[in-house]
Amino acid sequence: MKKIYVAVVSVFMGLSVGPVWAKEDASPVKRTLSFSSGYLTNSSGLTYANSNRALSNFYDEIGMAYGAGFDAVADTGWGSRNRGWLALLNLIPNSIVTYVQGTGYHEFGHYSRFKAYGYSPVFANDRYASQDPRRRTEGFKNPFTYTLYLFTRPGAGAATYQGKPLWFAKGALLDGVDEATQQAMENALRTGGYAGLEAYMIANAGNPSVVNAVRNQVDKGIIISAAGVNNAMRLSGDLVDRARRGDGHITDTFMYIDGRLQSLMYPSEEGEPNASAGNDMDSLVASYRLKEFSIRKSDFNTANTIALFCSSSTYAYMLGWYHFVDNGNTRVTPFTWGGVYAPDVEAYLLAEGISYKIKTGYAVNDVLSFPVSVEFVSKGKKGAEASVGACYRFEALGNIELSGNVLFGRKLGGDVRVHVPVDRFFVEGVVESMHQKSFYGQRNIPTLKKSVRSTAFLVRAGITY
Repeated sequence: MKKIYVAVVSVFMGLSVGPVWAKEDASPVKRTLSFSSGYLTNSSGLTYANSNRALSNFYDEIGMAYGAGFDAVADTGWGSRNRGWLALLNLIPNSIVTYVQGTGYHEFGHYSRFKAYGYSPVFANDRYASQDPRRRTEGFKNPFTYTLYLFTRPGAGAATYQGKPLWFAKGALLDGVDEATQQAMENALRTGGYAGLEAYMIANAGNPSVVNAVRNQVDKGIIISAAGVNNAMRLSGDLVDRARRGDGHITDTFMYIDGRLQSLMYPSEEGEPNASAGNDMDSLVASYRLKEFSIRKSDFNTANTIALFCSSSTYAYMLGWYHFVDNGNTRVTPFTWGGVYAPDVEAYLLAEGISYKIKTGYAVNDVLSFPVSVEFVSKGKKGAEASVGACYRFEALGNIELSGNVLFGRKLGGDVRVHVPVDRFFVEGVVESMHQKSFYGQRNIPTLKKSVRSTAFLVRAGITY
């Protein structure tokens, strides 16, 4: 772990020292308000929309709207004369918006993984649950009513599911598990938690099919339990991607930090050996123990800490607040050196263990750039994958933007995106190929209904303001 920390810090220092003060940009930040086909999460005809990508954009646009409001206040006579006070007064409302963004997308992470495995998930209503735990599933069936609920009731309930899986994909994690074995595993989990599941596996140690079924059940449990913190990390990373496109804003700082530190926000006793299984951290630690991985809650916290302090954007956001108080500029500009972006680190929890994703890239000019990322498991079952992409804006064609990424390593995947602006309006389409066995696919594949590989389709339209 120390070697990883030193290596990342060394790269960051090598890329960011020097040009920190040279790239300040005071031009207005562009924001969007849009509708995506991925928002129709309960439409059977849109099963193959990557809703996880779409909902990241939805929660990002909530933050954009707040940023626009902040700028409106900052541009008033009072705001321009009292920027320090405005920065302090921003703490409470910005934190509330971040709570909604972070909690909403966190819970949608669980929801989307349940959905991919064929469950019928809902967002639990804590009012019902407090009255009668059996009513926990009488919640919200889409993320939008749940998001409105979060604005009105802090501390709302978590995502859950109803009934048994509707199907299992050919070749998916539970492929080949007969109904009796599946029922036995569920009974073991229900009556004894992960200790019960472990006892069931030991009792059937001479039956390879049962042992493999338990291990696959554990992998599925890890993917679902980790989906919340993984989604928060993704949203934090998507904010960085927007900043690299030239539209970062200082009020994004709160969600950026929240996304990188979510495991630290769980109570300290969760995820420890003597804690009762049931919450995310306990379930993850118990699951990794069944896989014979020596991974504890403290390892999650270390990974989150590295993701925050070894990312160049952390310091770019801090510098952004200095610029605001100094001269009123609210734009956040990433650190670059000769067009190369200083690296950022994201940390994820996978069926294989804890991974780090290092993101950088090269901007040739304002119209051409090449994003690059590498993700590797640092603790658990070793593995790695990488992504290389390109983005080009055709100025002669009305600034139509074409981008694509190729993912390789564990499984081949990638995406192609076309963005067509027309004055203040825009429409874009995305086609994305994912495999369940890839790190990215674990976190984002929309469905395993027919195969462990899925092609996602998204259409999005909106306005720029």
